[in-house]
Amino acid sequence: MSLGSEHTREYFTRVAADIGRLDVRLIVLNHCLPDLPDLLDAAQAMAPISLFVPVPYSVNTQVLARLMEKFPVETPRMETLIDHEALAAIVRPHLQTGRTAILEVGGYFAPALARLKAEFGERIVGFVEDTEAGHRRYLRAEPLPYTVMSVARSPVKQQEDALVGPACAFSAERLLKSRGMYLQARRCVIIGYGKVGRGAASALAGRHNSVTVYDINPIRRTVAMGDGFRIPDRESALSTADLVFGCTGATSLHGDDFPRLKNGAILVSCSSKRHEFDLTALNRDYQRTELAPHIDRYDRDGHTLYLLAGGAPVNFLDGGVGGPALPLVQAEILMATAALLEAPRDCPAIAEIGEDRRRRLAEIWIETFCDPKSGSYRA
Repeated sequence: MSLGSEHTREYFTRVAADIGRLDVRLIVLNHCLPDLPDLLDAAQAMAPISLFVPVPYSVNTQVLARLMEKFPVETPRMETLIDHEALAAIVRPHLQTGRTAILEVGGYFAPALARLKAEFGERIVGFVEDTEAGHRRYLRAEPLPYTVMSVARSPVKQQEDALVGPACAFSAERLLKSRGMYLQARRCVIIGYGKVGRGAASALAGRHNSVTVYDINPIRRTVAMGDGFRIPDRESALSTADLVFGCTGATSLHGDDFPRLKNGAILVSCSSKRHEFDLTALNRDYQRTELAPHIDRYDRDGHTLYLLAGGAPVNFLDGGVGGPALPLVQAEILMATAALLEAPRDCPAIAEIGEDRRRRLAEIWIETFCDPKSGSYRA
């Protein structure tokens, strides 16, 4: 398999050509990681990008410098992204003329929909959302004034999601090893046994850890037990864990949970944004000390907890999830942009692209990345 990205660039070039030029402008809010330039180049081949906004906690400075040479860029603080008035102010200058589609991760625009509709009306065509957390935020915003094309629950995203858990285990292990601590033989609890949690549990078990699972959905707990993991009640799971991996895409630990954790427990987020753990309560009730880069110590009356990566997804410390699985998901973002232009304006909803379009993306992906004789990745 090639260690370069030529196959990724070829794939995006083919997908963009297959879609063709779109009569729309784009605003993109995304993680600023090494995989992003190829995606934005493909998007630019389809429609002009009038603004790129990087998510603050996932900025690769070298990548950002490259993108600033190509596109208009705004670099807000995290507090700005979660303030819908401030976010509207960032995009306002780029919504004055023409029609614009907004491509984002995390549902940051969901609280601003009514404000944007009142001010810009049909100049905004709609939104494309990539993450489960963002999908849920748009669900909470219903009824929607705009159509939202969601990639979050697409079948093609299963490849990527299955890799997030192992990526988080890798990044947590690398970070802890920098402090002389190894993962082996630790007691780990996985909160949330969806695709990400299942992958994390498997990866941690492969590192010879004792893994328990808790999920609010009893069906998922039965699946976890069938996979060979113990499923104690939530309080028992939390009170004995050396490491807590939050994989829910929501808030898995609240303020009253922190004192119940084992002394010295380490908190690891595998979810988008900083909402897996209630950081407001943690910073209010505990005294924070930076122990090392990306490792914070929290103390309260002799009780100590550790937080990795500031509560952001720990895998972003190592570039998120790379490899050929990611372009397939990113290509659906491009295809969803085209589908957004065809969506009916009189009944906005959360929608997905159709099966035929997904099949086309998968066909091009197989032709680009897979050797037809061996069935493996191309060299």
